[in-house]
Amino acid sequence: MEKLDVVVCTYQSGKYLDECLTSIKQYVPVNNLIVVDHYSTDDTLKIAGKHGAQILLENVSLGHARQIGMNTVSTRLFLFVDSDAVLSGNEWLNRACEMLNRDDRLGAVVLDVPTRTRRLEPKVKYDNWWRKFTSQSKNVGFFCIVTLLKKEALKRIRIPSNLSSGEDKYIGLYLNKNGWKYYVMKTEESVHYCDHGSMKSLWEGAGDRKLFGLRLLPSILIRKILLAPVKALLPAIFERDVKIITWNTIHWLDYLKGFLKAEKYWNMKRS
Repeated sequence: MEKLDVVVCTYQSGKYLDECLTSIKQYVPVNNLIVVDHYSTDDTLKIAGKHGAQILLENVSLGHARQIGMNTVSTRLFLFVDSDAVLSGNEWLNRACEMLNRDDRLGAVVLDVPTRTRRLEPKVKYDNWWRKFTSQSKNVGFFCIVTLLKKEALKRIRIPSNLSSGEDKYIGLYLNKNGWKYYVMKTEESVHYCDHGSMKSLWEGAGDRKLFGLRLLPSILIRKILLAPVKALLPAIFERDVKIITWNTIHWLDYLKGFLKAEKYWNMKRS
């Protein structure tokens, strides 16, 4: 398999970063490990240095960090891996490389991976229950938790610097708008830890406001707020956990709050 540049965007990421980078070096043929950091004050930079990463610093946004990463990579194919994602195999990578090599208009393969958290058990149950019933081949959304991309497909992209959330959606929209496709691949060979709690809901809402403006508001009120308890009902029944309904309702109310107050919540602060 050809060697790949790997980009990891970090900010106060010490909790899982060592696991993340160790797994990358174990399962990916790395050409250059690139860490783009948002001036972390924990042990993030120490861990990145221990793993021999090329460390780049930015103080703008996650969207800006991803742009820096894309501008830095030199390999034909490259990986985005979130700093709280841990790989546990590479069969998915072999398949993804084959798909990108076979299809000239395929610009990215997005991994749909299980969620884990040590604080929000209802979220894990909800996410993983619905994940079972999502078609592997359907474009369920673009995200950069673990994503293999074709450099050629993104050579002209310029992610708005005010996107600290929703920057991954911007990449997906860019690919589609410019005649490229992406494929969502389910795998159990990775896990995504999601420990940011309600702050992430606020942050995501603010990001969507920055990306789409107010035109999303009617859809949010109907599909996300009013239908949130309904969509959580089946997971709650099958998992026998009514807290799933409570969590999902609060999650989307926080999302709405972030959407309406985007200037306050667009840039996540982490301790």
